[in-house]
Amino acid sequence: MTNEQTDRAYEGKFVKKGGEKPPKKPHRVLRVFGIVLLALVVLAAAAAGTYYYMYSQGKKNMLSYDNVSVSFPQDEKQVVTPDDGNTLVYKGETYHLNTNLTTILFMGVDKKALEEDAVIGTAGQADAIVLAAMDTVTGETKLVSISREAYAQVDVYSIEGYFVNTTFEQLCLAYAYGDGKTTSCENTVNSVSRLLYGLPISSYVSLDLDGIIVANDSIGGVTVQSISDLTLSDGSWLHKGDRIHLMGKETERYIRSRDQEQLDSNLERMDRQKQYLIEFAKIVTSQAKKDLMVPVNLFNTLQPYMATNLTTSDVAFLSTCYLQHGARFDFQSIDGTIGKLNGSAVYYLDDEDLFETVVDVFYVKDE
Repeated sequence: MTNEQTDRAYEGKFVKKGGEKPPKKPHRVLRVFGIVLLALVVLAAAAAGTYYYMYSQGKKNMLSYDNVSVSFPQDEKQVVTPDDGNTLVYKGETYHLNTNLTTILFMGVDKKALEEDAVIGTAGQADAIVLAAMDTVTGETKLVSISREAYAQVDVYSIEGYFVNTTFEQLCLAYAYGDGKTTSCENTVNSVSRLLYGLPISSYVSLDLDGIIVANDSIGGVTVQSISDLTLSDGSWLHKGDRIHLMGKETERYIRSRDQEQLDSNLERMDRQKQYLIEFAKIVTSQAKKDLMVPVNLFNTLQPYMATNLTTSDVAFLSTCYLQHGARFDFQSIDGTIGKLNGSAVYYLDDEDLFETVVDVFYVKDE
């Protein structure tokens, strides 16, 4: 074979010194691209599968209305049928208990950090109490703000943890008669359930003060317009109408500050808490519409700052129900009057408004 023939035989197989590399063959590029694409699809499917599993498990956990026993007050306007309150006749209308409903009691605790095995009486108090009720079929969600000073039946425990008695006190004190986490939450849930005539509360979440700041800052902060002239806990002033972007400690100052010399100061503070929660929910909802994992990630971020019987599966189920059905909620409160008990403010809930709120939240009118 001549030198010329040899050069032609090896042409395209080797790169001559100083020459250009031949282009990669198209099928090799496509193969690499296909492998990358397949890997992305597998990862997306795995994430979707994980999320669907969490959703399914959450659905199983969140709906349970076994052994419901409700004790409504009796008068000439309302009649409870003899089926433990599953059916209710009120002002000539018939209602049935909404068994598609799941409920969560949210508690904001006045402690920097929730203590493990706190001594009874030192566990802190539930400064903010909000009941969330979601119809898991329609996605309709209602939030009921309940005054920390509501006159309620509270189970009292000794320092050793033994039950002493049940007495009427401010609702917020129920949290103090516990371990700072699980039993404090359960004791508060029991008191709220009694207020609601024995209707069940499925789940609970309590969040400490540091957790409020972490939650706020994790979504980039919340902007509000002050609804009143306000002296914050650090001594600074806000005038009615001022706009403020809440970050860090400013968040706690805005939603917790109040004039304790004023007997009704907690009512104005509840209005600010309601305002803040509405704006907070708007931001989280907007972010969750782009990424379903946002509520789950927020829940996981807050684990060190809260006590709850919810799981990530429950959160996945609830957030999916909420987002799939319009992501809307109705915020309401219960009327009442301010009084004094042992020198402290107490809020006596209006019986009729309480009852009608319970009917609106827990029952569905027959068509």
